[in-house]
Formats: sequence, structure tokens, C-alpha cells
Amino acid sequence: MRRSVQIASAEHQARLPGGFRWQAKFVTLTYAKVGDWKPSHVRDYLDRLRAWLRVRRIELRYVWVAELQRRGAVHYHLVIWVPFGFDLVFPDKAWRDGRNRLQPPMWPYGMSNVQNARYPVAYLTKYASKGTPDGQRFPVGLRTHGCGGLGKEGRTVRAFHMLPAWLRKAAGGVVQRVEKLKGGLYRLDDTGELVRTPWEVIETARDWSWIRLRWRGFEVVAGA
Repeated sequence: MRRSVQIASAEHQARLPGGFRWQAKFVTLTYAKVGDWKPSHVRDYLDRLRAWLRVRRIELRYVWVAELQRRGAVHYHLVIWVPFGFDLVFPDKAWRDGRNRLQPPMWPYGMSNVQNARYPVAYLTKYASKGTPDGQRFPVGLRTHGCGGLGKEGRTVRAFHMLPAWLRKAAGGVVQRVEKLKGGLYRLDDTGELVRTPWEVIETARDWSWIRLRWRGFEVVAGA
């Protein structure tokens, strides 16, 4: 999670369109009641925010991580990139649309906060590095992090750097699309070569509750 958040945040910072200045906003989403959490809530907020920004001709660019508070409530931390001087609607406050009609909060489940972010990558990495409080676990079905608005090139870079080290080495360290195939094979987009996984299964439990692997080194299959 930490590596994914670092890469996505850095890619956003590096790929912001030119023409005007940008700034990052810290957004926090908190639940009033511990048991109110549902897996779709953070997605619903982002969908509402995306629609609000679209009317203003701004693309939603974001990275988020989930944190578990000591009281057991899920807590979301987001960084959202917007043009300099642009103010986001506070997620837990009612707001008025272009026709001055009052609209319900985008985050109706509790409290929120919005601040300017000076060091967005470091901010998100801090929360991505935190574990859960002793004796507590994230709810079943919770996604711990997410990102959006990277664009095709940014998504390719992020996906490549999320690959295992051995597979990045097999690709020569050159950022490219890598397709996972059946039978432990991976296809390198630049060369068309097939690379076989270096791990060999030597023993498993009947119910796959545990598995023993052996490292045999990766193999490049010629004639892909």
C-alpha cells in the first residue's frame, strides 16, 4: 500500500497539466458512528465530487488511504489536486449548485476537513505506513487505498512499479505494460517476450490454507 500511494502521488505531482498553477488539498472523511461504514461510501463521495468538478471543467485527480481509528471507526485521508486558489466544497456541508439550489452534503456520514497540502506525498505515505490499533482489524470488504485521474501513461508507470522486483528486472527496468497470462507467464509489451515466474509450487494444503514455494529463477521464453 505504501509503495502504491507513493508512486500514484508522485505521478500526479509530475503530470499536472501546464498553463496554470496547481495545489494539493488534504481532505479527511470521518464517521460519526463506528458502525455506519459501508465499502461504497468513499466511492460515492468521489463520484459526487467528480460530477461537481466536471461542471467547473476540472478533472478529478486524487489519491486516498484508509485508516482505522482507535475507537474502531474507519477514517479516510485524501489528497486532491485542483487549480491554485480553487476551493473545494466541505464534504459534510450542504452546498449550492449553479442555480443556487441547496444540495445535500457529499459526505453525509459524519465530519470532514479540507486544508492546503504542502507535502502531499509525505502526508499520504505517513498514513499508508501506519498499522491498525492493537486488536483491531479493518472491516471485511474495505479497500485500503485508491487513486484516479492519472491518465494512461501515469497508470502504466504505476502498474509497472507495482510489479515484483524480479519482473521489473526481467523487463530491464524499462517502464512498459506487462500482461499476466495463464500458467505463470507474463508478456512484456515492448519485446513481446514471455517471462516465466521464478516461483515453483512444491507443496500445498488440501484447502490451500498454506503453500510452500521454491525459487528457481525466472526464465525468458523465446519466440513469444
